[in-house]
Amino acid sequence: MKTNIITLIVTVLLLSGIQTQAQYISDIEARPSISLEFKPLRNLSISGTYYVYLNDHMSKYKKSVIAGEIGYKINSWLKTGSEYRYGMSDNGTHYNEIRYDLTFKGDISKKLEIKYRPMLQLEFGSLNKDHLAVNPMEYFWANRVTLSYQISKKADIYVFSENYQEIDHGKMDFDKQKSAIGTKLKVGNRSKIDFRVDLINKKKGKNELRPCLNYAITIGGKKKK
Repeated sequence: MKTNIITLIVTVLLLSGIQTQAQYISDIEARPSISLEFKPLRNLSISGTYYVYLNDHMSKYKKSVIAGEIGYKINSWLKTGSEYRYGMSDNGTHYNEIRYDLTFKGDISKKLEIKYRPMLQLEFGSLNKDHLAVNPMEYFWANRVTLSYQISKKADIYVFSENYQEIDHGKMDFDKQKSAIGTKLKVGNRSKIDFRVDLINKKKGKNELRPCLNYAITIGGKKKK
């Protein structure tokens, strides 16, 4: 009974923004991607991901992004990670992003899990001094809460809510709110599929729906049974 009450409260909090955000959708985007993960050590992972960004109701190519990520599992409830992303849009604009995060994990029940992930995100076009003088680096602070449920040994379903704050001269201002529902499926011992749908409410009042599909392959380390 206690577990059911906690689950209901957390789920309501995670999805509370969806009803108001869904009143008007300004665009439907898509983010298909493919990842390759290498595990040289049990607690260390190194991965690379290729993303394609499609906008204008998934009819227009915006840019391609290549990402590299390192993650280290400190213990059973804490993981740290960093990620670098580089991309070039259809008009030739360069895109650089650096992320640093911590992930705290806890079990509500045997199959129900909750995670909290604070993240610092840096965005810039170039590190050239002249470019930065006109287009300064942007900083964001994000907090994500995820609730996931294991429906079988090979499948999980999850929801999350993530708030982004833009950091400007020491002050934080709302940038966007992201809510999502998704599923993760294990395919064999080395592959998995992650599909989710994001609903994003931006500070200018625009709401975007974003289906995301990722196929990941793991090499190295011990095979998962």
